[in-house]
Amino acid sequence: MAPLRRLIPPVRVGMGLMDLSPLILWFLLLLAQQLVERIFL
Repeated sequence: MAPLRRLIPPVRVGMGLMDLSPLILWFLLLLAQQLVERIFL
């Protein structure tokens, strides 16, 4: 997670980042689901 934190701007953008985090989580869940389907199906 450390390299990712360097890419993300500091706290002043924190509010916008909090708005984006559900989207990022949803995107990661989608990716994980596709990976699982490729591996197990």
